[in-house]
Amino acid sequence: MNQPVKTKYYTYSGNTHDTARSTSKSGDNIESGLQMALQMRKQPKRCSGCGNPLAYKGLGVYECIICKEPVVTNYGKVRQVLDIQSTMTVPEICEQTGLTKAEIKELIDEGSIRVINGVVTV
Repeated sequence: MNQPVKTKYYTYSGNTHDTARSTSKSGDNIESGLQMALQMRKQPKRCSGCGNPLAYKGLGVYECIICKEPVVTNYGKVRQVLDIQSTMTVPEICEQTGLTKAEIKELIDEGSIRVINGVVTV
């Protein structure tokens, strides 16, 4: 019989349907690891103007290390609007940020923002 193969999140014991959930060294479960991977995938890497690396400034805002051009992610746009007016609906946020409802729904699905009683919160 084959020996189990251990990865960061799963132990495979021959049958891929028979997997045991494990945790990483930091104690995070697989869902938070996948969440982190999803967010890392969406982070801008390079400045669209000069091509240099971006530095994270916080709350969805990045800045080019050379030309200092700011780059704001979809989360950053929503966060900036909610910092000004904390009670807004999805259509109001779409109007203020220029994002589509699908982009807002994606932020909700990944857990970046929440909708409680029709009002968006972070």
